[in-house]
Formats: sequence, structure tokens, C-alpha cells
Amino acid sequence: MVLFLPQRDLMLGVKPFTVEYNVLKLGTKGHVVSRSKEGINAATTNAQIRLRTNEPGTYRYEFTHLSDAVYDDPKNLAGPFILQQEVRPLPTAKFVDTGESYVYCQDTSFDNPKKNGIPLLVTGAFPVTIQTELRHELQHSVERLQFDVSESQYFFVPPPHSLTHGLHTLTVLEIADSKGCVSQPVENNRATFTVADEASIAPLEQQQHHCVGDRISYSLQGTSPWQIEYEFNGKRNVAKTSNPTFSRIAEKKGNLTILSVADRASTCKTFISPGKMEKFIHEIPSVRISEGTNVIENIREGQLNLSFTLNQEADLF
Repeated sequence: MVLFLPQRDLMLGVKPFTVEYNVLKLGTKGHVVSRSKEGINAATTNAQIRLRTNEPGTYRYEFTHLSDAVYDDPKNLAGPFILQQEVRPLPTAKFVDTGESYVYCQDTSFDNPKKNGIPLLVTGAFPVTIQTELRHELQHSVERLQFDVSESQYFFVPPPHSLTHGLHTLTVLEIADSKGCVSQPVENNRATFTVADEASIAPLEQQQHHCVGDRISYSLQGTSPWQIEYEFNGKRNVAKTSNPTFSRIAEKKGNLTILSVADRASTCKTFISPGKMEKFIHEIPSVRISEGTNVIENIREGQLNLSFTLNQEADLF
């Protein structure tokens, strides 16, 4: 920052001019932290000095002496000409390095951002406006996002449309506070998160109806091992398998329903819509011969009465 000293401040005289001044840095309570004496030479009736802006704080400039080519009177100023400057700190925004990667599912809920949002530490005169860039590394797509922050800690929540499979990189481009100070951070200005590819399950047999003793199998997609949650006759069970084929033997009559599946690659759980993956298991039809208690051999002609009892379900297949 440059301060211009016009002719009326330098007074009239014979060029060149010499200006001497003190630079004081003040503490929070107004006491002097540092002091230095400086000067400039001006060949014209206008002059400029460079103000201190490398560190935030309060600075005072005391102009104590003015001379020209003819007069050099150390007391030519009745009192020092004083200028005071306030240098505000630049706003900052830094991602908190937790040492852990952020993994989300396509249906992750962010009702509580403090629980699963990406933490960001912010300083500056609030409210602070943050410009970011969200890049999808797999699709090579880039999106600009802007949001306002009114507290020192902010939790970034990915917009729902960005929760697509793959790696995403979030970069802070610019921060502007309410006092007009702007900065472009270069440290801890990036964070990454991964949207996991959810596991899937599909039946290998197309029919819904099975008999006791049948093997019921499902195909699994994802990263081994898998965890399958299912319900049989109203009782929930959880099974784990490293085989991409999940099988169960139908031991008794009932209803088998797959509820959800998850794999090792993520904590994401794929829920199956009610009724979409349901199997009905029926007992095997049977027949029993009754009322035949005597055996008579060598009967060449006559009448034989047999009685059968059938045991089956009316709607079987």
C-alpha cells in the first residue's frame, strides 16, 4: 500500500524535498511495540511512502521534519503530522486434517453436518464468503460452489447431486470477509471424499415359489466379503460370505425376504425395496396309501379297493 503526500502537505519550497518520519507499531492496549525512523527524498512537489501491510496491527506514522534545497530547519514543523493505519488480518479457511478419508454413500444423510460433514476452520470478519471448486476425478467435471460462513468452524456438506461414485476433490479458491479483505489460501486448502459404489444382490432363480429342500441362490456384486440381512418367517438374520454366490437351503415352509446387502469396500448398505426380493417356500406334496392291511396272493380276478390321502397346497406353482 502506498500513501501519496500532495504538495499542500509538503508545503511550498525549492525542490528537492526531504521528509523524515517515525513508524510505530502499537499493541492491543496502545503501547509501542516497535519504532523505526525513516525518510524519503522527493524531486517533485508530490511524494509517496510505502505503508506497512505485511503484518496485521495498528501503525502510526509521525512526520517530524521537512526540508528543501534552501532551508533545513529541524524545527520547521510545530508538531508532528500523524497518520494512523489499521492493517486487518486476511481471512483464512483451512480444512482440518483428521488423518482419515471421508467416505459417503449415494444416500448418505447430512441431517447432522457435525457428524459426517468435512470440517473447515475459518477466520476473518464474519460473515465470510468462501469460493470453492468441486472436481469429480473420475468424470473430470468441475463445479464452482459459494457459501457464507458466520462461525469459526464450518462443516461442508456435499450437495446431493454430487454424491456420485468416485473420488471428489474440494479446493478453497478465495475467501472474502465483511471488511473487504480477500485471500487465496495455499495451505490445507484441499480435501477429498469418496462416494462408494454400493454392493448389489440379485436372485439366480427367476421363480418366486420353491419347495422345501430347494437351494435358493443369489448373485453378489461388490468387494468380498459381503454382509446380507434377510428375514425368514418374520425373524431377521445376518449372514456373511466371501463367495460371490449366497445360498440357503429351504429347510421348512415359510417366506424368505432379502432386506439389505453391504460389502467390505464401504460402510454403505443397499436396502432392498419391500417385496422386491421375496421367496415363498412350500412343503413337498406327499401321498399315503391307507386301509390296506391284508395281502392276498394269486387272485386272478376280482375287485381291489385302494384309498389315497394327498397332502399338498392348493396354490402350489
